[in-house]
Amino acid sequence: MNEIYLSGKIVSVYEPEVPASQPKRLVYQLRVFHKTAQQQVKSENYAVNIWRSGAVWAASNIRPGMEVLVRGHLSQRQTNMGPMTEVTALQIIPVEVQHTKAEQKPASDAKAEPAVTGSTAAAAED
Repeated sequence: MNEIYLSGKIVSVYEPEVPASQPKRLVYQLRVFHKTAQQQVKSENYAVNIWRSGAVWAASNIRPGMEVLVRGHLSQRQTNMGPMTEVTALQIIPVEVQHTKAEQKPASDAKAEPAVTGSTAAAAED
């Protein structure tokens, strides 16, 4: 499998029903934007699967609408609707959005917020 790095926006989340004996799994739809050779902006959606402790962490920390970085493995499989490209996430990290000066709070009102690091996103096994 090829290791890839993607950055994009979470569009939706789906938690398949599985028996308690099976590992936890979440499936995110990730929308990625890129420019073509003709400088047109295109988007692609990827199904991102995250398993086990990574899924437990993501369930409480990742929400639709968030910008994230995903490190994972790219794979294709055949479905009844044709070939499907999927990513099995090893790590998913929220991206901190930088605000412009007009959006920032005055220094007297600002509260210190903890930094988000990827060390809390556990690696998932296949």
